[in-house]
Amino acid sequence: MARAVTGDHVMFEECIPFFRPERIEENEGAENINELIGYILLDFELEQTLEFKDFKILPTIRAHLSPPYSSFIAPVILPRWLNERHNAHLFCIALGAIVSFVTSRPVKSLRDDYLIGRELDERTIQTLSIHFPVLTAGPGSHNYRLSKEYIERYYKGLKDTIELLYAAPYTLYARLMKAIRLAHLAHNNKREDFSLAYYLLVSSIEVITQKATKVPKIKHDLEIQWEQMAKSDETISALLAEYKKLRSNDKKLRERFVEFVFEYCPPKEWEKLEHPQESSLPSEDRENWEWITKKSWDEIYPEDLQNEDSKDELLREIISDSYKYRSKFTHEGSAPPHRRPNSYNRFFDVEHQTKEINGKYEFNQIILANYSLLAFIAKDSIIAYAKSKVSSEKTKE
Repeated sequence: MARAVTGDHVMFEECIPFFRPERIEENEGAENINELIGYILLDFELEQTLEFKDFKILPTIRAHLSPPYSSFIAPVILPRWLNERHNAHLFCIALGAIVSFVTSRPVKSLRDDYLIGRELDERTIQTLSIHFPVLTAGPGSHNYRLSKEYIERYYKGLKDTIELLYAAPYTLYARLMKAIRLAHLAHNNKREDFSLAYYLLVSSIEVITQKATKVPKIKHDLEIQWEQMAKSDETISALLAEYKKLRSNDKKLRERFVEFVFEYCPPKEWEKLEHPQESSLPSEDRENWEWITKKSWDEIYPEDLQNEDSKDELLREIISDSYKYRSKFTHEGSAPPHRRPNSYNRFFDVEHQTKEINGKYEFNQIILANYSLLAFIAKDSIIAYAKSKVSSEKTKE
């Protein structure tokens, strides 16, 4: 149940049932009810209407702010079953999270319902625009002009994801939305704090990992021998009890995180990740732009780290390290070792570290999953898991 007054604060738990209630009650004479319009704010121009079963995202209206900033306002024609404007903005917040998750881009929404259904006049546009100023020129600017091919890809991804969310059992839907929200917050906060964004992306995967994988039952090879010794030695008995207690508290989350990624988004799927510059290239005459997106001489691809002997061992280590960096940020506030928030490489970044040990310097090279790869893994692994669960539910029926 949503609060009567949201007070300019978002509590995302309230948004989950607004986007998909457990039971959707169709209103009698819904076709005669005036359409309610909400808003989401994108970081790119949308020149076409995106139609879904119950709602539409209309082309963006660009508001020019103080140069070089603009705002891209996308009106949303809300579902007919949302028959009143009160708290209808919660639907848009949830929708914004899904759009961000699918596109791996920041999306903002309003934190109140004051502008729901209001005429989109100059004053309303001005009020909306201040919620998400987008840097459109200069160093670090957003790439806001996307190719038609990219928009179509986003549209298909949104359709598939929303259909999946509505097809999932409600408890699974709610968990998926929590994971989606963490990825959304990652993309929204990436420019404010890269470390926080990285932490949130890993955490979005972990939300589903804990549901999708079981805690492995690991028994030490000598445990039977220890139990025999404990029968006649109180000290051994106390140590064994403490050992078992510590073992039961270890949820093996890091290991389970790696297993989840390699089950639901294995390295062969990573090839679907686009080059970071690809979205800005024209759909036509693409072959003339291959010099931008092709593999550079110093770039590392997944296949470069695989061989018959080690197979995926190095790749597993890289994914495991991503979880380690997330934990260090959680417990120590330590930033991951990345130096470029926007990598020019497709998959990995290479960083060199220097450590002084007893007056001697050690040089170490580390390979890191870049932000784009991690965002891709988060999206594809979560969707793949959801598809598998929905499919198994349909099989039971």
